[in-house]
Amino acid sequence: MKLKSYTIDLSEQMAVCDANYIRLLKLLGNTRSMSQRIFELPGLGLADKSEKISVSLNVLEEFKYTSTISIRQIRSPNQGKHKKYGRIVNTPVKTLVQKKEELESEQLKHVDEIVEDGACKSAAHFSSPEMIIRVYHDAKTAEVTSYQNHKYFKAVYPVPNPYMYQCDEKEQLNLFLAEWLNLCINEGLSNTDELYFEKLTC
Repeated sequence: MKLKSYTIDLSEQMAVCDANYIRLLKLLGNTRSMSQRIFELPGLGLADKSEKISVSLNVLEEFKYTSTISIRQIRSPNQGKHKKYGRIVNTPVKTLVQKKEELESEQLKHVDEIVEDGACKSAAHFSSPEMIIRVYHDAKTAEVTSYQNHKYFKAVYPVPNPYMYQCDEKEQLNLFLAEWLNLCINEGLSNTDELYFEKLTC
C-alpha cells in the first residue's frame, strides 16, 4: 500500500504562526520595553518537590520590523509563593547571553550530581526544550527558526532523511510552540513580591 504524500496547507500553517504572534504579545507585551520574562509552571511529575519548572522568554535581537526571541525550559529550586502572572526583568542582551551560558553549566553539573547519586529513575532523560523564534512585526507573525540547535527547517522533508525529521517537521515545531505558549498563558506563575513592580512598569 502506497503512503499518501504530505501536502502543505499554507493557510493553516500561517494561521498557527499568526496566532503564536498574538500569544507572544500576551506574554511579552512590547518587546522593546523588556528583554526577559520568566514564567514558573506547576512542577507536575517532578520527584523532587523542592524544584520548580520555569520558562524563560529572552529578547535576543530587536529591530524595526523583526525581533528574535528565545524560549527555554529551566529547572531550579523552588522559592517562595507564587501567583498567576509573568515576571518582567530589564536586562541587557549581553548579560542574558552570559547568564544562559552560566545556567547551562549549572544544569550540566546538576545532571552529573543526579547520576552520581543513582537517582536517574527520577530524572528526565532528555534535554530541556529550547527554541529560537523570529517575530515579524510588520506581518504580525512568528515562526520557529531553531530547535535544540537545529536550524533552517524545510517546509517538507523526504522520509527517511539523514536528520530523521518528520515530513512536516517545521509545522510540528510551530504547533509545539503554540502549545508551549498556551501553557505559559494559562498556567504561568510569578512571585507575589514582583507583581506590584510589574504593574508600575507595564
